Amino acid sequence: GQFPLSQIGGTVGGQIGSSNTTYFVSFDQFGLDRQRLLSTLEQRAGVGDSTLTGDSHTLTASAFAARMDHRFSSRDTTYLTFNRDEMHGNSLNPGQDARLPIRAKGLNVIQHDVAIANTFDLSPNATNRTTAQFISADTQAPAGTAELGLESNLATVRHSRVFQAASNLYRQVGGGNVRLGGDFLYNQMNISFLQTSQGRMAPGGPALSQTGRYASLYAQTQRQLRP
Repeated sequence: GQFPLSQIGGTVGGQIGSSNTTYFVSFDQFGLDRQRLLSTLEQRAGVGDSTLTGDSHTLTASAFAARMDHRFSSRDTTYLTFNRDEMHGNSLNPGQDARLPIRAKGLNVIQHDVAIANTFDLSPNATNRTTAQFISADTQAPAGTAELGLESNLATVRHSRVFQAASNLYRQVGGGNVRLGGDFLYNQMNISFLQTSQGRMAPGGPALSQTGRYASLYAQTQRQLRP
């Protein structure tokens, strides 16, 4: 029969030709069928599996990550990363088997993360670092799940987007250093309830929408005092 637990994964990386570019890619996936697992354990123990009826309780999660580094010169380097994480879960209704948890019923989480960073040496004593990151997350949470969004008796759908960029200049002066920089942050989140439409669950209108923009500048100096 099929295994109740499954896991696959792998990594690959190296240098692209004779260039100054390297890469790294990894993937990992995990799957669990709790009903089949409990049924297998009961059968091995000589106990019937008549109590395990109804829909299966499954949970799958996967993670994909990729990174590329490129050296333009001895003073200029850049890297780019991409990550994708997924989790999907379904479980029995409480009336079918009260022993099994129901918190994973209808759970779907997908998140993307893209980041880029550049480090440039302006001089032997000065370095500038610029970064940018974008995160996108879509979550469908079962009723009563507070930690993944808005606690409610109805299932919810949450869409969130976050973008952040920053630039920092570091310069060493004598026995101290000077730091200058700024950053910008934009985030947006929408939460809606799942509603029944023609016998199917579909997102309704936004129940909560929030958008924020933040920007800041800073200057810092540090000097070491000698006795």
